[in-house]
Amino acid sequence: MFDLGLKQKALISILGIFTLFSLLFTATYIPFQNQISDYILDRNKLLIQTLIERDKDPIANEIFDHSDKSIKIRLKDMLRVDGVLLISVHDKKGEIIAFEGPTTSPDELTIPTRVLTRGGTDSNISQWQDHTVLQYFYEIKAIGERMGFIQVYFLLDDMMRYKQYSFIFLMVFLTSILLTLGSAGNYLLSKMVTEPIITLRDLMLKIQAGDFKQRMDIHRADEFGELASSFNGMVNNLDASYSEIKQKTDQIQSMRSYLKNIIDSMSSMVISVDQYAKITALNQAALNFMGMDEQEGIGKNICSFIPLFEQYRSNVQDVIQTGTPLELYQQKLAENQEKLYAIFISPLTADAQGAVIRIDDVSELHEKDEQLKQAQKMETIGTLAGGIAHDFNNILSGIVGTASLLKYTMESGKLDDKTLNKSIGTIEISSRRASELVKQLLALSRKQEMSIGKIDLNESIRHVVNICRNSFDKSIEIREIYEHELAMSNADSSQIEQVLLNICINASHAMTIMHRDHNDWGGILSLSVTSFLADKLFCERHSNAVEGNYWCITVVDSGVGMDDTTIKKIFDPFYTTKEYGLGTGLGLSIVYSTIRQHNGIVEVSSKPGNGTTFSIYLLSAEREDGSSATDVQSEATGLTFGSGTILVIDDEAIVRNMAELILRQAGYTVLLAKDGEEGLQLFREKSSEISAVLLDLVMPKMHGHEVYRHLKEQDPEVKVLMVSGFIHDERARKALSMGVQGFLQKPYTLASLTDAIDTLLHS
Repeated sequence: MFDLGLKQKALISILGIFTLFSLLFTATYIPFQNQISDYILDRNKLLIQTLIERDKDPIANEIFDHSDKSIKIRLKDMLRVDGVLLISVHDKKGEIIAFEGPTTSPDELTIPTRVLTRGGTDSNISQWQDHTVLQYFYEIKAIGERMGFIQVYFLLDDMMRYKQYSFIFLMVFLTSILLTLGSAGNYLLSKMVTEPIITLRDLMLKIQAGDFKQRMDIHRADEFGELASSFNGMVNNLDASYSEIKQKTDQIQSMRSYLKNIIDSMSSMVISVDQYAKITALNQAALNFMGMDEQEGIGKNICSFIPLFEQYRSNVQDVIQTGTPLELYQQKLAENQEKLYAIFISPLTADAQGAVIRIDDVSELHEKDEQLKQAQKMETIGTLAGGIAHDFNNILSGIVGTASLLKYTMESGKLDDKTLNKSIGTIEISSRRASELVKQLLALSRKQEMSIGKIDLNESIRHVVNICRNSFDKSIEIREIYEHELAMSNADSSQIEQVLLNICINASHAMTIMHRDHNDWGGILSLSVTSFLADKLFCERHSNAVEGNYWCITVVDSGVGMDDTTIKKIFDPFYTTKEYGLGTGLGLSIVYSTIRQHNGIVEVSSKPGNGTTFSIYLLSAEREDGSSATDVQSEATGLTFGSGTILVIDDEAIVRNMAELILRQAGYTVLLAKDGEEGLQLFREKSSEISAVLLDLVMPKMHGHEVYRHLKEQDPEVKVLMVSGFIHDERARKALSMGVQGFLQKPYTLASLTDAIDTLLHS
């Protein structure tokens, strides 16, 4: 037995119903119509025959007598019979004798040849004047001899109506049968097609709701059987896949919650933004900082919560577009905040249209870093102390020796103008050298915040070289190479000089104390500044580099060198290859962190026995006025004269007496006080006479800024010139912020002091 498909079954069912209906209609309608027609014809023939036989004999006599008028009367009588449309009488040859009925021409009323030939009765159905009629012929005989013929046209319209009625009846009957069959077919179709489809729909709705345990319970050898089997197989696969997906989704959700807990537990602020700087996600630390819940932050612009990002909006765009991370050190998130933050902006690797921002509070780290830097500065000073002391002794030798010579020649009466001028010149030069050396030590040791400004790197190298020449072993030859007259960069000069000094100290050690044999001491230390154009390859090698102009400071020594393992560790804090007591390992760590804070790059190359090369890259900066970063002003040597009373408050008798001598030479009256209390007492007594106060900053009992505060209380208009050897001392900054009109750094000269006093009095 063949298994028929649903399509074949439906086609066969339709064809079967159609064929059955056709056969039923044919088998019923034709016999039924024939029976109706035969019945009506037989009845009408009988009626006509009865009518004719009633009057045939009289008509035969009247034909014989040629009584046409009587025949016509008789025909009128016969025409009254219902259904008789027309009647005519003919002679034995078929010629018309008389007729009655609606005809336009008697010639139409002829006797067919077959009737003339055979005789008897005959009939046929024909159309006559839009009517269907039964044409009936009857032979009239008398004594066995033909007398003529009677022709009757009998209407069959009733028969046609009967046929129509029968057709309608039959159609109604067959339609009822067809509806019955249709209902049966619909039932079968519902069983075969609709119910399985509805079952499938209900199952799919349940599966859509997540119930993957549903199955189709259909076992048939057709498409629905195959569909049920395939559907159940699909649901099995879906069930397995859903279970696997649900398991993995639960794992992902668990991992997401775990990661969110980790990120929320971080002290760092973590914020992700889209390409328009709108927040897409943020952790709890960020929410706490911004003072809001997550729903308030999502979709808002980060600049509305952290104003700092307004100036870095383009940088965030660059990170998203280029995929290159950006690091920002020691940033204040708002102008009124004191805390410092490190900001790391990285592209979202899974989405090229976003970035993740990590913000760390580095205030404490910055403070510790500053402490480490200060400690390292002290270590540097300690390292240089021997050389500086040697140089200072040379300077003092010039001063002390010249002073003793002057004293001897004066006592012996041998002092002439030439010896006096030469001795004064020697003392002046030695004093100036001592002053410069002290300034360099103060700049090296001072503790201050990083102050970025335009500096000349050439000048920074010159300062470092001066210190190195005064302190390094004389076996080291120091060379300087400057490619350009100016090498301007945005940097902190003090920190850059500290960086260079750290590298130079390591270089000097590599050429001296790190040689076991003292006979091998010595070498060449070379410092150079050259221009450098950073290209794409350079930027790929250094993530924080940008394409553009840099200055490259190169420090090359001919020392012992390093192997690759050592190079990898030299920037680690407290890592050192020197013997115990010769270094803490902080120097190069400070170098690395400082240059990173300047958005610079440090490279190092070395081979054991072949020396070491450090390359420091700092971004180039153009100077607005086109002048050198360190325009040296010629120092005036003349005396500026004036008048008035100057109160000198200084705890050092030497300084106090020197100031008195200089000011008296300039024409001033001088009052002296050895400390703050005595100075305030003198000011209370003679404030009306005192024109200005020369006030030392660092004194016992009472510091300069305290004295200044009391002076201001007594006379708000008092004019004060503060003097100190520590220009960057916190107390000096405090006094200046309180309104001190002038500041003069020790040691000062006759010209610088009198000029400063004159400027103060006329301000």
